[in-house]
Amino acid sequence: MANILTVSLQQAAQGGKMRDLYIEAYKPFIAATVCRVCGKYKTWGIDEELSIGLMAFNEAIDKFDGRGKFLSFSKLVIKSRLYDYFRYVKRRGENESLYGEDGRESQSVIDISFDERIKDLQRTELNEELQLFNKELSTKNITIKDLVKSSPKHIKKRKAVNDVIKFMLLSKECLAFFKASGNLPLKIIEDNLNISRKLIEPYRKYIISALIIYNGNYTYLKEYIK
Repeated sequence: MANILTVSLQQAAQGGKMRDLYIEAYKPFIAATVCRVCGKYKTWGIDEELSIGLMAFNEAIDKFDGRGKFLSFSKLVIKSRLYDYFRYVKRRGENESLYGEDGRESQSVIDISFDERIKDLQRTELNEELQLFNKELSTKNITIKDLVKSSPKHIKKRKAVNDVIKFMLLSKECLAFFKASGNLPLKIIEDNLNISRKLIEPYRKYIISALIIYNGNYTYLKEYIK
């Protein structure tokens, strides 16, 4: 029998036992997402929201097109389906069903298409990320304008800056220094990468901004700076 931790998304997409194992492995993730959306703890076998989250995760496996990260996409699908359910519960007093006789979603309950709802959720989450990012930048006395100005334009300089960022992310010592001081360990970078401070300094704010994104909960912004 396959270990649930070794089942890939590609295997799960084929259905059958592999999908069951994949979903089972991600039940804690599903529960955490559902509880976060609901704002309270939910219990398997008791709360319907968890069953909806489970079905939404299964749906996400079918609808994921390979762009971005699957878990980020599945979160949006779970949120979307929970919002459907919340609207249904609100309108249930009118004896309105979430699904029609043909099994399709009621158009009065589902006001816009699935794809549009996912895009809307993505826009909302991106805006939330940008607000949080701006707050973090302000603690370093950096603005979005500073970030744009300090972005490397030439290929060689862009490569050098990316090398610094990669080195920082892989070095526990460098990350510890950055988190403690908010600055770059220039001496360590110079010694290990043979890159001068004179080259690094014009892009210091850009490097710091990239480190904030990579070390934070910025799903969408990470995709932008790849």
